[in-house]
Amino acid sequence: MSAPLYPLWAEVISELIDTAADRLTEEEARACRVLATGNPNAVVDIVRERVGTGDYQETLRKLFAPRKDPSTQRSWTHAQELVARCNFAGVVTTNYDPGIANARMAVRVHASATGFASWDDCDLLIRWRQGTVFADDALPVLFAHGHHNRPESIVLATTEYRRAYRDRLGAVLGQLLDTRRVVWIGFSFTDRRIETVLQEIGDHSITRLTNRPAARHVAVLSWDPAAGPDPGTVRLMIEIQFGCRVVLYPAPEQDHSALGLLLAELTDPRYPPVSEIPVEATLYGDDKVERSTLVERWVHGPERIRHFTGRVEELARLTRWARDPEVRLVGVTAWGGAGKTALVTEWLARRGGARQRPAVRGVFAWNFYQRNSVEEWGAGLLFWVARKFRLHSVEGPLAVRVLAVLRVLPLVLVLDGLEVTQEGPAGGQFGRLLDGTLRAVLTGACQCEHAGLLVLTSRFPFADLEQFDGGTARMMDVPPFTAEEGATMLAAAGGGWLPESERLELVQAMDGHALAVGVLAGALADRPPAGDLQALRRELLDAGRTDARVGKVLRFYADLLDDAERALVALVALFQRPVPIADILTLGGHDSVGAQLSVWTPARVETAARVRLSGLLSWHPDGTLSAHPLVRDAFRPFVLTGDLAELAADTTLTDLPGGGAATRDQALRVVEMVELLLDANQWDAANRLYHARLGGKVLKDLPAAQLGQRCAMAFVGTSPRQATCQNKLGARSFAYYLNAVGFMSMLMGDPSFAAKYLNAAAGEDLRHRDTRNLSIGLRNFAVLAVHLGDTDASIQAATQAHEAAAATNDQEQLAFSRAHLGWANDLAGATLLADDHYTAADAIHADTYGRHLCSLYGTTWAALLARTGRVLAAYRLMKRNEEICDLHGWRASSTRCARERGRCELIDGDLDSAGLHLVTAAEFFRDGDYLVEWADTLPDLAEHRRRIGELDDAERLCAEAVTAAGPRGLVPAHARALATRALVRGDRFAGTGDRDQLERARDDAEHALRLATRAHRLPWQELKALHAHAHLDQLDGQDRGWRAKADQLHAALVPPGLGPGPLAPS
Repeated sequence: MSAPLYPLWAEVISELIDTAADRLTEEEARACRVLATGNPNAVVDIVRERVGTGDYQETLRKLFAPRKDPSTQRSWTHAQELVARCNFAGVVTTNYDPGIANARMAVRVHASATGFASWDDCDLLIRWRQGTVFADDALPVLFAHGHHNRPESIVLATTEYRRAYRDRLGAVLGQLLDTRRVVWIGFSFTDRRIETVLQEIGDHSITRLTNRPAARHVAVLSWDPAAGPDPGTVRLMIEIQFGCRVVLYPAPEQDHSALGLLLAELTDPRYPPVSEIPVEATLYGDDKVERSTLVERWVHGPERIRHFTGRVEELARLTRWARDPEVRLVGVTAWGGAGKTALVTEWLARRGGARQRPAVRGVFAWNFYQRNSVEEWGAGLLFWVARKFRLHSVEGPLAVRVLAVLRVLPLVLVLDGLEVTQEGPAGGQFGRLLDGTLRAVLTGACQCEHAGLLVLTSRFPFADLEQFDGGTARMMDVPPFTAEEGATMLAAAGGGWLPESERLELVQAMDGHALAVGVLAGALADRPPAGDLQALRRELLDAGRTDARVGKVLRFYADLLDDAERALVALVALFQRPVPIADILTLGGHDSVGAQLSVWTPARVETAARVRLSGLLSWHPDGTLSAHPLVRDAFRPFVLTGDLAELAADTTLTDLPGGGAATRDQALRVVEMVELLLDANQWDAANRLYHARLGGKVLKDLPAAQLGQRCAMAFVGTSPRQATCQNKLGARSFAYYLNAVGFMSMLMGDPSFAAKYLNAAAGEDLRHRDTRNLSIGLRNFAVLAVHLGDTDASIQAATQAHEAAAATNDQEQLAFSRAHLGWANDLAGATLLADDHYTAADAIHADTYGRHLCSLYGTTWAALLARTGRVLAAYRLMKRNEEICDLHGWRASSTRCARERGRCELIDGDLDSAGLHLVTAAEFFRDGDYLVEWADTLPDLAEHRRRIGELDDAERLCAEAVTAAGPRGLVPAHARALATRALVRGDRFAGTGDRDQLERARDDAEHALRLATRAHRLPWQELKALHAHAHLDQLDGQDRGWRAKADQLHAALVPPGLGPGPLAPS
């Protein structure tokens, strides 16, 4: 159905192998290509293991991203349009591309833009299973095997088939087979995927397919007359094997035109062919666009393209989504320089896009490439709203204040260049938003009622928002220019002197990349010699990958500039954020660049940036300049030297006060300069700057875990950097930065990355017999294991940390490692042993520092005391701990104290105080990217909301915790969240009598119990699940024995003979 516009199975496998080519030997690559014909699933697994999850998912996203048919300019095939024109109730597709969804929107012009789901959309699958989706939506689409915007959900290998079908998907498709008539289209009768899918569905279908039920279903299959057996025999075989009617259409030599003829006979006259894509968002001056004035604020200036070309379908789709009140957020994604920003700006600034949503009062646009600060974005938005609309936000955290404004003031918010705030392909959670405040705003905007629209752009998929895709959010991948679109743009921008055939060839050689086309347009305005253009085309064809081709176009243009112009672009390229013209002139007068700009004035720089160099530089109204990342990569090497990098760092940071960074924005500026110094091979200077401004606990207590990981990665993130770090800074610093990456990755919820770097750091410490730092590193690994629920690994690592500390009689590390043994044994249910370890650690700590355990282990000890009935002792230990943390500025540990106080107050029933402390903790951990701590706090906050009767909020918090903890393997937090959600759904059942809520609650409680007893032994999480089951029994008026099991386990976890704990009343 998707071919030839989108790749067939063999092409997908071939492309995946090509992606892994640099990580496979020639023999391995050759073997993969041979194996792909008979065992493609195994090849997929090999490739994914070699390239890593992030790169694998990005490859899939690119493979199935929207493409345009050069002849029709449409992102769907003729067959997909015909299916959309037939009077089907819905479509279930095993393809991954957006073609059928786009065809549906074009054909069913009154259909909601939110009518599709994927196999991992649990709530939407319930509507498919119940059949309500067919009454509510026009031609709903179910992507049974995932779709390109959610690459982690794409089903390719055997294990993924099992994961997708074992729960709701198999039940949904089984229900469709049992209750409706299903038409299979687009498969070959030799296609093994039919058999695989039907086998998976068969377990969920009441009427087994192999029992030859009445032939209600129909399979429309291709058959090659030259190669295939007798069609009558084939038809009979399939009818016997699968119990369905069969329609075979001839497909000689893969020519499927007969399918189109067949479907055309079945189309519904209510849905005529899409003769022309409507351009509903037109230019100002057209009667369709209202001239009423909107209040607009483009903080970094709209990126308007004078010769905007093409994008007709994309503009129409944006308009349609804006008119759909169900859609509250639109994400626009594509590779760097593909024209995302230009598309959004064209739609809003020249096509009246904001006016498609009648209630909208204003537009606020922010470019995160130009200013990567969520705090400044939020403050700027709230200030603008207060000044222009006389609307002052409520008190509270930034995310709460922004969402409060959105609820009462309909706005279009443009958040451009968000990839700088997301985890890249190398990380374990590709596309995840790294800033907690931004994550809360965007997910909250998808969940709360408001009449505005958020428009996002990024090179990466929006992993946090995928749960809303097809509902309140829609995602669009911007395809490259077609050859015709690009050639038209070149002509309009001054390249019309070049014959059209040569313009077409050049655009094709650039893969239609929008930035490259724009840059070449500027170059063609100078009428370069024809021989140079021919040489460029040959180089482009030889370059292979798109990014390399873009680089060659940029270097071609650079060669056309004079030395001063090239130096100007290169100096701006040194900086990741907009830089004042005055700073550029300071650097441009330096000897290292030949003082190329020594006689230039600010006015001359502005003129050059806005006219001659407009395709390379962006001028902003505040007198700053910036460059696209691809331009930066191409031009930076022209001027980058050690002396110039140090001068740039001094110039950029001159206004910062002395000492450590006091805000996340200050820390970001320092991190950017550390990265610049390292790029210039100034390792000592970068190391000094790091320790002077960011070292110690600065990033930990700001908090800014993501920045901490990013900065440490700059030193040791690649093999060449690791080798240079050892050579330039020595073994101790090398191990320090490895441990820093691991520690910050753990806080951010990337356990595989954390384990890799913590293990490497421990290996270095062991090799150099650095026992103190070895003890610290092993204890960090032990903390990671606790968050994963691996008590055995945690106890083993803590024991080794204790042995390393004992080797040098390091009393501090002895106390900490002993305390961690208490934490790990507590998680394992060995309460008496845990108590002994904590008591011994407390004695060592008191002898050394004259005070009880504090900071992290003060809170973990207090948690044990509270759970085992010694709440007053926990309160007192927590109060003392909080005083010490506040005195030393240990904000993260102080916040853990607040969380623990909230948990104690939940036990005591002080719900007002509990809510205050738990909200404070959740917001701190979210804003600082402490994802493991945030995920561990959400179930407690959800339990608070449940107790005060706010069940919607409680379930939302549980869902956030499950989404955060589940994929990362944070088993203790995941199990607690599921058990809490079981209680929430049980309360819904009690209030409504809806037994579906009760069954869903049972599912959650059972899932929590499995997590706590099968993968790892987690008795406290098991107890939580047992209590949930017992609660559901009570609500349902039954006794299935869960209460007795819970009481028995509680007696084992809280044995007699426990001491009173520290600071307990006498």
